[in-house]
Order: sequence, then structure tokens, then C-alpha cells
Amino acid sequence: MQSDWGPSNDFGTQVRSRLVLSSLAVDGYEVVGDQAADEKEVTIAVMGATGSGKSTFINLVSCSDLSINDGLKSCTSEVEFSRAFGLAGKTVRLIDTPGFDDTTRSDTEVLKMIAVALSQMWVVHVVKQPDADRFCKYMQRISDFRMTGISRRNFHLFRKICGEDTLKNVVIVTNMWSEVNAERGLAREDELASDSMFFKPALDKGAKMMRHDNTYHSAVTIMLQLIPNTPTPLLLQAELIEQEKDIAQTAAGTELARDIEEQRQKYVEELSELQQEMQDAFRERDHETAEELEHAQEETKAKVLMIEQQQQGFKGTFASMAAVAAPFVAAAAAAGVTMLLRHNVHQMRSHSPPP
Repeated sequence: MQSDWGPSNDFGTQVRSRLVLSSLAVDGYEVVGDQAADEKEVTIAVMGATGSGKSTFINLVSCSDLSINDGLKSCTSEVEFSRAFGLAGKTVRLIDTPGFDDTTRSDTEVLKMIAVALSQMWVVHVVKQPDADRFCKYMQRISDFRMTGISRRNFHLFRKICGEDTLKNVVIVTNMWSEVNAERGLAREDELASDSMFFKPALDKGAKMMRHDNTYHSAVTIMLQLIPNTPTPLLLQAELIEQEKDIAQTAAGTELARDIEEQRQKYVEELSELQQEMQDAFRERDHETAEELEHAQEETKAKVLMIEQQQQGFKGTFASMAAVAAPFVAAAAAAGVTMLLRHNVHQMRSHSPPP
């Protein structure tokens, strides 16, 4: 396992106040201003649970001003792009995404939003920058004393979006170390890295796990772990663009649909139990209990209806992102650019080193 700490002094305040990154040596690399970076763009998708620090990390390293929240209520209800910045001779842009436990949107809406952003990114890169690099980063609070079912589900869906072959281009970032003592933090880190229920399978496939101590130096060190890697298309991008799948047919979509159906079945069973208990209460003339159960039954019915609406909306065609790609295809044709998406995918795969 790889862990990296930045120095005790925080470069972030000094650099952020200038809005444009000045030259700064970090581990032998040069962090340069936007004008000095070359034309090859590196795009990094930042994912993780709500409140895991995604927006804060992006703001720190890119001098952006994305909305942040100290609580668990999501401030990232849309996919957002950071300002472009120069790092190690390349132009870098980060993508901030809502978590699958978002407080303002359903999981199906979140997946569709991520799919649209990744597909747009794919087409733009094919047209304008065929050799542009794409990587992923996953944020995890080390201060969480246990990996909840929601956290495991978030990471599992993240893996379905990336695909197994892309995990070598993934960095799992643990943060919020200041909220735990060193002994507990190290024990938690070891558990996350060694338990097959958590991050071990991804680490075995080539993902890296690093610490972030909320300093600018720490954030840049993490970024520099990703930039030299050989780019590989994300599985979700390949499924939507190359294989022309509907969003519900992708690995992430199939997994999410399964999770949603399991949740629906759970509520249906709960509804049946409440119905039986309410009948028993009426039979025993316990009207107070019957009234409480009736209220609980109405709440559960509302949950079932909400899930069924999610399922229905998820079945709507995504037409392999044709509508999203259309304006970029037109622009490419006008510029005399031949866009061979399938060829591009296979070419990138053929040049990717074995895992």
C-alpha cells in the first residue's frame, strides 16, 4: 500500500489567493501556470460518497470555487468541471460528481448525469484530442469507523463505471485524517486495504491507495501519481459509445437496477407485514396502534412508489448517447475530422499495457 503525506505547512492558502498556479517544485515535478502547459489534457473524474471531500479536494488543487458542505447534505447536485490548471507540463481538469447517496437526486439520475458527462468527455477528446488522458479518483473518509452498506455500494458502482482493466488508473484517497487519532486511523487504513469487502480487490487489480492531509502539497502528490499512467477508456464510456448500449444495459446500470429492485422487494415485504399487523390491531380493537401502523403503511407505500418511478425512468432509452454526441460529430465533420469511435477504442486498448 502506498501512503503519501504532504509537509506540515499548507501551500494551499498562498497559491489559492493568486488564482493562477505559480511555479512550484513538488517531488521533482514542476507545477506550472496554465499558459505553460502543453495541449494534451488530462481529465480526472473524482467520485465518492456524499460528504467525502470531493469538492474540497478539487477546489484546493485547482483553485476552483465549487460549492462545499461540512455536513452530509450534498452540495454537488450536478456534474461540475474544475477550472483548467497546469501540472507536470499538462493541462489538467477535474470532474466533480454527486455520490450515489445524494440527498437531492435519485441514484438513477446520478448515474445518467455521470454517463452524460463521461460520454461528452469521450467525444470531445476523440474529436479534439484523441490521445487525451482520462483517470479516476475515489474519495473515502478515514474518519468513518465502519464501511456502511451505502459506502460499499458507492464504491462497487464506482468499480462498475471504471471497469476492472481501468483500475490501474485509479487512486483511492483517504482523507479527514485530522478527525481521528493516529492509531485508529492506521488501523482503519489497514482494514480498508486488506479486507476483501472493501478496497483489497481493487488494489489487487492495480489501484493505488494514498492519504490526503488537506494540504496543497498532498493534493498535488496524489495528482502526480495519476498523470504518468497510460490512459485506458472507462468501461462505462466504452459500453455507451463503442458498444452502443442503453444506460440500463451497462455494468453499472445493471448493478444499480439490481440494487433498486432489492430495495423495492424489501419495502414490499415490509408493507405486507404492516398490513398483517394492522389487521391484528383492528381485530383486537387497538385503534391507537392500528392508526400508527396505517401511517407507517402509507409511508412505506410512498417509498415503493418512488422506487417504481425510478425503475420506470431508468428504462427510458439512452440511445447510446447519440443525442449527446450529435453536436460534436457535426463539428468534427465540418472540420474534416474522421471520427472512428470503435477504432479509437480498440487502438487505445491495443496500446495499453497488460494489468
